[in-house]
Amino acid sequence: MKKYFTTALLLVLGNTFSGIAQELNCKVVVLTQAVRTADPAIFKTLEADLNNFMNSMQWTNDAFKTEERIDCSITINITEEKGGSKFGAEATVQSSRPVYNAAYSTAVFEHKDSDWTFDYAQYQPINFDKNAYTSELAALCAYYAYVILGFDYDSFAPKGGTPHFERAFDIINYSKNDGGWSRTDNNKRNRYFLIENLLNTRFGNFRQAYYMYHRQGLDRMYSDVQEGRQNIADALAMIENTFVENRNSMLQGVFNNIKNDEIIDIFSDKSVAANLKTKISNTLANIDPPTAQKFFTKAGVGAAPRGGGASPATNPPAGNSRNNTAPRPNVPANPREGRGG
Repeated sequence: MKKYFTTALLLVLGNTFSGIAQELNCKVVVLTQAVRTADPAIFKTLEADLNNFMNSMQWTNDAFKTEERIDCSITINITEEKGGSKFGAEATVQSSRPVYNAAYSTAVFEHKDSDWTFDYAQYQPINFDKNAYTSELAALCAYYAYVILGFDYDSFAPKGGTPHFERAFDIINYSKNDGGWSRTDNNKRNRYFLIENLLNTRFGNFRQAYYMYHRQGLDRMYSDVQEGRQNIADALAMIENTFVENRNSMLQGVFNNIKNDEIIDIFSDKSVAANLKTKISNTLANIDPPTAQKFFTKAGVGAAPRGGGASPATNPPAGNSRNNTAPRPNVPANPREGRGG
């Protein structure tokens, strides 16, 4: 206990004097509607402990300024009291990043994990060791911290997130071989398969395209809407090919969940050429047919697309709760830039 306290204190003092912040700006919320017997105060303490854990840990060796921290959230819904200090829960993990020179943030990762089981006693420390299993709760949160970092780094550099995905895979290897960690899970939608997809060479083009979509597409639209939009279209073609060859992969579900509405808004504008709209419609039909139908309805003949050549840099997609992020023109100069895997 003393060792962990000393380490945490040194991290805090080091960052205070250097002016360097940790990597994550994470909001953890614990929901307890299903709790009937446990003291609600336990979960208030848990929420505070997890916020401190996610935001005070230094997850990488890179120097982040405060304004460069990665915006993310974990919403933990306690669904079951398993007895004693053991609980079952489902967690929704989200992260976003700002678009260059725009009052708009784009979703980078989102996933609902319905298979959390952990022990927690009020005021027990949440300790994490990068090389060994300490507790299920620490393993779950650290795993998603590295997943968030990996997706964010991938959006700034080709396969820049590889070291962080590898860290997440290390956690899988020393965690229990069940409860969402197992490679034998038939639904292939658990924590193991997310990282398996990300590190598998079959999905290398997806990760390259993820960089193109964000860094050469969305970030480029501030200076050249047409070029940025075309780069996004090229990235989507790469993603389409990957998903056609790997039907119903976990990554396909993750991508569709966060990007399809954004894609519709980018390409439904009346300034987009008809042949490009057709190309995007065909791409979406291969990636996610329901979204292709939504795109046709909005961008097709008789639809009411947005006017004025708007792009996410000036007119963010409607209905996105992350639209109100303040402009951050320093996005290109950040620790993730140019870090390949």
